[in-house]
Amino acid sequence: MAANYRPLMDLADDLAGYQRYCSTADDAAARKIEGQFNGERRKLVYELIGKGGVPVDAVLASVDRDLERIAATGNHTAFAIDHVREQVHQHLAKQLGSSRAMQLLTRWGPPIGAGIALIAYFYLKTLPR
Repeated sequence: MAANYRPLMDLADDLAGYQRYCSTADDAAARKIEGQFNGERRKLVYELIGKGGVPVDAVLASVDRDLERIAATGNHTAFAIDHVREQVHQHLAKQLGSSRAMQLLTRWGPPIGAGIALIAYFYLKTLPR
């Protein structure tokens, strides 16, 4: 599988810098990066299972091979490789155990929810007082 791990790996590298004691501002920045990481993880997981009909073991083995190849380049920290592996394995297993409708909802639910909230905000803002 030719999945794009670059955004996920870059965000995991950024998170590695926040693994020690942080100030309140650093904690807020780490939460922001974690949110971006979660969004990229959802995209990657959906991309990996998007075709459907692939056994769970084959997908997990493919992820491991891809991450070992990325680790061999030395461009990312060991924390980033381990964090991505753990997160992707956990969420792949969860998604592959759910129905196709639930997979679609997990992938597209947050962007659709944000869009609905944005429309509601502007609608309420335009109402006369």
